[in-house]
Amino acid sequence: MDEPQFEKLAYSIPNFAKAVDLSVDTIRKAIDRNDLIVVYPTSAGRKPLITRKDGEAWLDSLPTESPQDRRESTLPIGSETSRRSSFGKP
Repeated sequence: MDEPQFEKLAYSIPNFAKAVDLSVDTIRKAIDRNDLIVVYPTSAGRKPLITRKDGEAWLDSLPTESPQDRRESTLPIGSETSRRSSFGKP
């Protein structure tokens, strides 16, 4: 008989990185910037965990457009974007 499947309530840093398809380094940088919260379930504090709730909140807080798109949307008219769009036209 199959064992019941449980949803994970928390992830180690490497497992969270894998779950969201990002590098461990990217996750650690978010933690270092206090953008992503970790908890320490043992008194030794050796294995930080990211709760599902905090992981989802961090993901929800991320920008929805790429940094390139954000830069281009703030460029004044006649700047890099305008030149690039008319490239090759007479």
